[in-house]
Amino acid sequence: MNEVEKMLAIKARNAAIVGGSNLGQDKPMLYEDQIPKVATNAEILAAIRARHAAAMRGEKVEYQTTEQDIVAAGANVAPRVTPADIEASIASEHYFTAADGVTGAKFNAEPRQTVGIDTSPLPLHLLTFCVLVLRNGFTVTGESACASPENFNAEIGRRIARENAAEKIWPLLGFRLRDELARPVLTEADAAADLAGVPRPARPA
Repeated sequence: MNEVEKMLAIKARNAAIVGGSNLGQDKPMLYEDQIPKVATNAEILAAIRARHAAAMRGEKVEYQTTEQDIVAAGANVAPRVTPADIEASIASEHYFTAADGVTGAKFNAEPRQTVGIDTSPLPLHLLTFCVLVLRNGFTVTGESACASPENFNAEIGRRIARENAAEKIWPLLGFRLRDELARPVLTEADAAADLAGVPRPARPA
């Protein structure tokens, strides 16, 4: 654990103690003057960028860790998309393997016939899909493939597929938030102009 991670862990523990969580029981709270000053905002920002680069390379990045980085860097002072927003946008979730999909397609094509023994190739059983249905009816998908059959674990496959699907929600909510922030605010002068039936006053460029 480097110094940046130590500082984030200390702040997370303090927050847990303040919030009454069992995480911080039997551990004294550390105050700002007791936290090593080696982690500057620039170093925290560098850690965030490194984690983002890892995500771009396809490596797994925990939402909560990134959230702690953002809070520690003071980058949460304006409207933003949070992990809680991502979870709140999900209405339902559905999981199946590629083999399940092939079996379902066969049944739909010939519903009066018994599907019979599953003859799907083994790789199709190792490919897991997650479909997240959002509250507005839109859907996003994620998948997880296992290279070695011996390592396949259905629960882990579903978890990774869900994480990959949830990653696709971030830009959607980001666009929606930016769209809301970009809308012009109706001022009293605008309202008065509307009532008078005249053009609204020009806004500063």
